[in-house]
Amino acid sequence: LWNFVFAAPLVFFVDFPTMYLLGIIFIVALLSLVSNFSFYNGMRQDDASRVEPFHQTSALFAVIFSFFFLGETLLFIQYGGIVLMVLGGFLISLERPFSQLRAYMANNKALPFVLLAALLSGVAMLLNKTLLNASIGVLAILFFRNAFHAAMVLPAIKSFNAKLKWPLFLLARFLSTGGYALFYFVLSNQELSLTVPILSMQPLIVALLGHQLLKEQVKSVRISGIVVMIIGYVFLKL
Repeated sequence: LWNFVFAAPLVFFVDFPTMYLLGIIFIVALLSLVSNFSFYNGMRQDDASRVEPFHQTSALFAVIFSFFFLGETLLFIQYGGIVLMVLGGFLISLERPFSQLRAYMANNKALPFVLLAALLSGVAMLLNKTLLNASIGVLAILFFRNAFHAAMVLPAIKSFNAKLKWPLFLLARFLSTGGYALFYFVLSNQELSLTVPILSMQPLIVALLGHQLLKEQVKSVRISGIVVMIIGYVFLKL
């Protein structure tokens, strides 16, 4: 809802898309909303520095989808990047000791939620690229996407938490809107399989901030897994 408030001034700079493209934007908004809901459910159950790397597997899904549905070409080294991303995620999941599969799942109970979020986010990225290939403006995508988001969450406004920390909340919404605008701008100027890996440093930044601000215990195995995933992203970019 607040993303739309920040994006509302864009109404003076956007062209109204066709109903077909508007329908795709609606699907993107729906996928993004469900993805965010699943991601935050996972975030509530584990450290941010463990959850965020798995969420970045949306890049893996997006690159695979771009290969199958957009006809983008993957090099051999990019296949290696996919393997490294999976390996890095596996290393992070092994950070906590376990003796049985049940214990492994208990140690990684946020994993199903975050991977579902990443999958949906990857599909949304594919549709975003489809929109940009149709020559729709970045500002139009951002405006109508946030408008649909606002309409979807409006019925839940009654359950709004009055104890919300407004300064942090508004700052997060502002940065989120700005980040999406920048992402769409970059995506409109190059292939999806090259754009998404640019986000590769985010898990490492989250790990450092999580350790400093949230006092999370970031062990060497976690850092190793994150670094392996980042190398995978770099290979995907080559």
